[in-house]
Amino acid sequence: MISEEDKTSRTSIEYWFKVVDLNGDGIITPLEMKYFYDEQLTRFEYIDHIPIPFSDILCQLSDMLKPDPGYKFYLKHFLNNKQYASAFFNSLLNLTKLIAYEERDLFLVRSEQEKFFDYSDWDKFALNEYQRLSADDSEEEDAGNDPVFDDLGDFDNNS
Repeated sequence: MISEEDKTSRTSIEYWFKVVDLNGDGIITPLEMKYFYDEQLTRFEYIDHIPIPFSDILCQLSDMLKPDPGYKFYLKHFLNNKQYASAFFNSLLNLTKLIAYEERDLFLVRSEQEKFFDYSDWDKFALNEYQRLSADDSEEEDAGNDPVFDDLGDFDNNS
């Protein structure tokens, strides 16, 4: 789960690099990237969302990571530019995060970076989940529900 939520750690980068490097030669090529992106295109179609052309994705990722000629991405490109590893791997493997990245509010992103400058992606995920769970608990308490007794159903004290 940590590797899914925080694709900027060395362990996570190495893991996702191995996933996308289909032939195990230590190079991620456009052919390997297209293999994964074709699945994203199917998902775009399924949710009736306008797809992003692969050529645009390849250009954007190349601008971020500055691969070797021929769009050859080596592990060093990701380790030297950890902040872009998430965008790269999410573009190929996680449609929800790809769409969120493409539709992000840059002013909000900058504000969050200033506020949480020393938080990893995992730290941000854990904080958001904690806040979400806390809000769920507060809503249950406000509604008068007691989660401990919810499973008792129509328990009759007289029986």
